[in-house]
Amino acid sequence: MRAAQDAGLSIPGDIAFVGFDNVNYSKYLPIPLTSVDQSTAALGEAAAQLAFAIVDKKIDQPRNILLAPTLVVRESTAGRMPTKPRVGSKRVSLQAEKGGSFRTSARKINV
Repeated sequence: MRAAQDAGLSIPGDIAFVGFDNVNYSKYLPIPLTSVDQSTAALGEAAAQLAFAIVDKKIDQPRNILLAPTLVVRESTAGRMPTKPRVGSKRVSLQAEKGGSFRTSARKINV
């Protein structure tokens, strides 16, 4: 972002930035960084549930588990988050949360 500013570009007017992983310092940058949060807590919970299911012999085949990410909108991007984005062919509802983040309704994990 500093290089863009040094080149005379306005953030987010001329160029926008989005990070991934929503590290703690993202909100403390000179221009707070919009970021995709992959929820390591939900990832850990899913891994634990899967491990327990394997140990309890409830499953014996590999599983794919999809966790919906959260877009945390901050000052490094402009515009508004759509109220009903499309993910694949299925509609996903969003809930606005304090701090400008959005959470999808697709968080439930079934093993």
